[in-house]
Amino acid sequence: MKWAAFYSQTGSEICDISDKLGRYPDLIITDNVTGEPKTDSRIINAKAINTRQYKSLSKQEKIDYYNILDGYDIITLHGWLNIVPASVCSKYMMYNGHPGLITYYPELKGKDPQERAWENMPSYMYIGSVIHNVTSEVDGGNVAAQKKRLSVNCTSLDETYKELKETSLETWVEFLEDKL
Repeated sequence: MKWAAFYSQTGSEICDISDKLGRYPDLIITDNVTGEPKTDSRIINAKAINTRQYKSLSKQEKIDYYNILDGYDIITLHGWLNIVPASVCSKYMMYNGHPGLITYYPELKGKDPQERAWENMPSYMYIGSVIHNVTSEVDGGNVAAQKKRLSVNCTSLDETYKELKETSLETWVEFLEDKL
């Protein structure tokens, strides 16, 4: 099973998942062409890495950007800070991780769910992460996997981030163990 993974920031989530699985993606794609923020040094364990800018591309160039995925069975997004064009979403089996338990709290869809959860923590009995199919709607695809836990350890914003990072890692590892 050929696996491709995308990131825009450090790639550390891909590395953490890969270390737990004992396998790195066959291809890693990033638009972090400047190295800021600093890329996780473990990323070199991937079989292939493609670095290319994305944001300034035309609409058609953005669609063409994804042609590199032909022949890959599963594509995962880990902090890919770009909207995937609808025509690409329907062509490939793509999954995105989201650190908000949107199956219980749909208001946590979108940017910075950790901060929004922390700001309203008394409203949330649970916190957690999901993996969903990628669609052109932000966090709109069907949920394929989730992990939840009680929110009692979310005593600060830092602890909330820590808890959600853990649930995301657990969700990805279990999900990919089944898929790969």
